[in-house]
Amino acid sequence: MIYVVVFVPENPLASSVTGFLDTLAIANQFLAYQGVDEALLFDWQLVSLEGGPQVSSQGVSFETQKLNQIIEPLDCLYFAAQHYQNDKKLLATLNKNKQNYVLNELCSHAKYVGAQCTGVSLLASTGQLDGHIATTSWWLNRFMKAHFLEVDVQVNRLLCQSSKFITSAATNSSLLVALTIIENIFSYEFAARVARCMTVDYQQNSQGRFMHSSEMISQPDRVVDKAKLLVTQQKNPVFTVKLLADECAVTERTLNRRFKHSLGLSPKQYINLVRIEKACWLLVHTDLSIIEISSQLQFVDESALRKAFVKQQGQSMNHYRQFSYKHRKSG
Repeated sequence: MIYVVVFVPENPLASSVTGFLDTLAIANQFLAYQGVDEALLFDWQLVSLEGGPQVSSQGVSFETQKLNQIIEPLDCLYFAAQHYQNDKKLLATLNKNKQNYVLNELCSHAKYVGAQCTGVSLLASTGQLDGHIATTSWWLNRFMKAHFLEVDVQVNRLLCQSSKFITSAATNSSLLVALTIIENIFSYEFAARVARCMTVDYQQNSQGRFMHSSEMISQPDRVVDKAKLLVTQQKNPVFTVKLLADECAVTERTLNRRFKHSLGLSPKQYINLVRIEKACWLLVHTDLSIIEISSQLQFVDESALRKAFVKQQGQSMNHYRQFSYKHRKSG
């Protein structure tokens, strides 16, 4: 059997567990149809620090075994997500994890280690992610960068694989972690077949299109708050870091430092995020040409806007406009 251990934290997000296991179960069905040896089927065990039932925020109960010994042989260890309530409660869970050497040893023994959303923070607390690239839910960007300086967080991506570590973003991306494990063990073609059955877009890897400036979890900072208002609410917003720093009566260096501490983003990254949000709105709600939009948003030229849009949204401006709600409704 392909042996998988699912680490279920306190107050787990139910779909983070069930979505991951559903994907492995569907893979098993396909493998059984092909008549493969049972040794190639996935088998899993749910564990937690204390064992017993772990009840999710939705009231779903997962019966787990206590994590008190090294489990070998181990093909995959998966960190399910804890339901996020606030930084303090997440940090309390991380501190408990740090005191459990078995969890760290499991990471060392597993051929593949996956994690999703807050589960990425749980994995990072073992120290195993140090020196690796990783992603997490975009709204946890600041938290990860504040507490795990040795992890190269690339939050624009839905999924990252660095060596044996596979990390992903929020809720539904637990499916992507399972599919990537399936791809590593079998093949891309087989994983794609499972994805098609589940109607999962296995090729899209941009989280940027889900990010929104108004929904970012940030640390209170009066300078950053003022800068955010200048960028988002003025009719002709300040779109350079220098002018923004001048308006806030601080140096560019100070503004950069305070933005990164508060949001996990630089002022330039935040400005670009807002500009692309405005471009999305204009594409959906107006008939302005892309040249006109680039001029209104103070891009150097149309090409610069197109490149920035694809980087943030993972698709072209024409594609975004074509499949926007407004055009689907009118069609």
